[in-house]
Amino acid sequence: MKKRLLSMLLVLCMVLPLLPLPANAVNKSIVYPRTKLKDVYVNGYSYQYSPSGNWVIGKNNIMFTDKNGNIGLFSYKDGNKPRAYIFDKDYKVISDTVINLPSHEYFGTFSVAADGNYYVVVGHRNKEENAGKTVVSLLKVSSKTGDVIKKGELKAKQFGSAHSSITVPFNAGTAELLEGNGKIYIHMSHEMFRAKDGKNHQAANLFVFDGGSLKPIQVKNDFYVSHSFNQMLKADGSTIVTLSHGDAYPRAIRLATMDSKGNFNKSDIFSFKGASGKNETGSTVSGLEIGQSTYLVAGTSVTHNQPVNGKYSPNGEWYKGRNVYLSVVNKKSMSPKHIWLTTFDPSNKDINITDPRIFKSGKQFVVVYSVSQGDNTYTEFVTVDENGKILARNKKDKTAFYTNSYPLQKGNKIIWIAPWVAGMDFYYLNNTKIYKYKFDDTGHVYLFEVDISSPSSPKWVEGIRPQSVVIEQKNVFMNRGDATKLTAKVYPANSPFDEIIWSSGNSGKYSVTKDGYVTALEGGAINKIFAQSEIDQSIYTTVQITTNAAPKAPNPQVRKSSTATPKNKQVGLYSTLEYYPLEKGKQTTNVQLKSSSGKVPEYYITSSNESIVKIKDSTKLVGVEYGTATVYFHTADKKNVASCVVEVTPPKADGTYIIKMPKTNYKLGEPFETEGFSAVKCTNNGKEIRYYDDKQVFFIITDQLSTYTTDAWGRGKPLTKAGKIEVRVNIAGTVLRYNINVSNSSIGADNSNYTKVLKDGRYSLRCMYNYVNIASNGGAELKNVNPAPSYEFKRQTDGNYTIKSEYGKYLGISDPIKDGIQLKEVDSPYMWTLYSENNNDIFSLRPASNLKMVVNAAGQKNTDGTWIILWTHEDTNAPNNAEFRFIPA
Repeated sequence: MKKRLLSMLLVLCMVLPLLPLPANAVNKSIVYPRTKLKDVYVNGYSYQYSPSGNWVIGKNNIMFTDKNGNIGLFSYKDGNKPRAYIFDKDYKVISDTVINLPSHEYFGTFSVAADGNYYVVVGHRNKEENAGKTVVSLLKVSSKTGDVIKKGELKAKQFGSAHSSITVPFNAGTAELLEGNGKIYIHMSHEMFRAKDGKNHQAANLFVFDGGSLKPIQVKNDFYVSHSFNQMLKADGSTIVTLSHGDAYPRAIRLATMDSKGNFNKSDIFSFKGASGKNETGSTVSGLEIGQSTYLVAGTSVTHNQPVNGKYSPNGEWYKGRNVYLSVVNKKSMSPKHIWLTTFDPSNKDINITDPRIFKSGKQFVVVYSVSQGDNTYTEFVTVDENGKILARNKKDKTAFYTNSYPLQKGNKIIWIAPWVAGMDFYYLNNTKIYKYKFDDTGHVYLFEVDISSPSSPKWVEGIRPQSVVIEQKNVFMNRGDATKLTAKVYPANSPFDEIIWSSGNSGKYSVTKDGYVTALEGGAINKIFAQSEIDQSIYTTVQITTNAAPKAPNPQVRKSSTATPKNKQVGLYSTLEYYPLEKGKQTTNVQLKSSSGKVPEYYITSSNESIVKIKDSTKLVGVEYGTATVYFHTADKKNVASCVVEVTPPKADGTYIIKMPKTNYKLGEPFETEGFSAVKCTNNGKEIRYYDDKQVFFIITDQLSTYTTDAWGRGKPLTKAGKIEVRVNIAGTVLRYNINVSNSSIGADNSNYTKVLKDGRYSLRCMYNYVNIASNGGAELKNVNPAPSYEFKRQTDGNYTIKSEYGKYLGISDPIKDGIQLKEVDSPYMWTLYSENNNDIFSLRPASNLKMVVNAAGQKNTDGTWIILWTHEDTNAPNNAEFRFIPA
């Protein structure tokens, strides 16, 4: 036995060194996802309700089960081209169908039809209140081709009543679809035609379509709720069950039913304090399940008339201090029973809870939600019977339940997607913060799975954890300017979390791309490159990179002129010139590769800085701008075999200075910039070249109003006058002059800042993840309404813009400009200057009459009701709360 044990140990000793080993311990405290979906593009928020908590924000991602029992994901990311993904048992994409939708403005919902095809509901804008216009399209879509195969159309006043009239479908709410009893039911929110008070109010109704022809056949006005901020829909056998979140008629959560004979019943299961029609209700509703004799409803809320441990929420508090409630409604009497599932102090403003969902397992129910307090987030599973009796509680730290993916229950599995893993929102490695992937643009998203076969003890189903990362290359040697590709693998090889995050221990000496391409920026340097597991910061490894000392360039302060005799530098078999002076504007082929064998292979040249030395036709050097660059010679197999320092010099000169400015075109209000300035003096017939940078000189600007000295080590003061402005540069006692151009509009040429010009058109404005809205008093504020209001932007001849609201008035300032003044609707055109913030779709806005003021969300807040104001901010680089995303309407 001892010999056998010894033999086994020897075998292990031989095998183990061959296996990749973790660089350091795996973080076992983190719950891993089930897998990572690859090549899946989705979009969404981390909540079902808006940030303000008043109404739902609509659907972007919906999980489903197809006719074959495969799990699928519908993603409404690309507008008219949403996608339906189908996965195999290992969650690999086996089908990716583009849904070819007709033109529309709004998305309602998605559902799988009984025959295996899809239903998609879209909406059309009707602000003109045209009674005969199609406002909702019920589309049957082929699950194989993505093409529309049948269509039903609902007109704006299909059934004549004001309560069912539609100007904006799915407004401040959503839509749910149910197929049954030979019909299709759509429970949806909508904005109605203008009422007697001159306003367009919002409501929810139940619309019924024929299951064969898809034609609308009736509206069930008994289900009318106004306003209604969430709509849910389920079948209890042949009985239709709806849930609405009302703020006026009623001001309560309403559960309503209709059996197969058309008998209607209702119950206002949770009433709210506050004035009728006040949008703030302090509550959400997001969970609905059906028991044998009861209905179960879950959401979050402030206390209203239901104290928590004898305590009530502070008066006027609608957003903080919420708890999770469970309402149990008797099917026969429709009487509700209220239960608090959490009992946090109602005055505690540090607690945040996600929208709870209810899942059924046998005769028991599991209510799931996440709680965040400070840096800690956990998910809680509360198991109850159909009467609301709490049977078990289970809490899992460092996990999050991401409800806006509309989680799927398949059998006893709860499945949802998320763009991140709780507890791993970002990493710290080598003092560098590396953010996790975003939901919108990576094509990768995590999928979570929890098994509730045993409802009292839910089990997280994890994917195979990474144990180690191995970089295939060992010690790497490079020349300055070289780039090389590193490759790394995660082990075990069958872990779905196989992506690598690359980083450099010294980004100033080495850069590394997300794909592992390392570039040596400096010679004579040694550095570590980190390869880190995408999902766990504790799993990483390193490789040492060593760069050969670069050919020493002449002293940058006193450099030999082009009359010096260039000499060859031998590197192995190959050589080239060590140094070559090249006049600005000239080109040369004199810098060539030579071989000691006499056989020169095919080669090409690259430049370390093409803004100084540009490569033409692979082998010609062109002097573009004064300065120094290194050119590298590469053989056909991409190996770097030699290099030469090339200096672009002024023409052999008479002692004058030649100035290089980083920027000569500005917008009014921008600071004068000196960083990157250089001056070149050529003396003694070009035999000596002397460089000066912005630390050796100072600058004086005269604009007819004032003269001031800038800070020569960075940015200067804002430019206060438009036109051609003279700048004086004092270099070692010699004063030189040159001009800069200062534009009075947002379209002035600017070589270093963004110059995107907004096209005329209608746009919704998003700021701080909320939308600019006009309140009833005409003031501009943030409000998360669906659809978001849009504004007509029209560029004037001077480059400034007017902004017209949907009601024909202009957005402007009605009182003298000062800090904190609110933007309002005004009768006359008001001029605004726009600055691009990302050279794409984000702009900041300033009054054309006072560019020192910037439009922003007051107090850097994004809650509904936050004023849109002016505040002094002279730097043209606007802060986050002054950046507005322009979304074409």
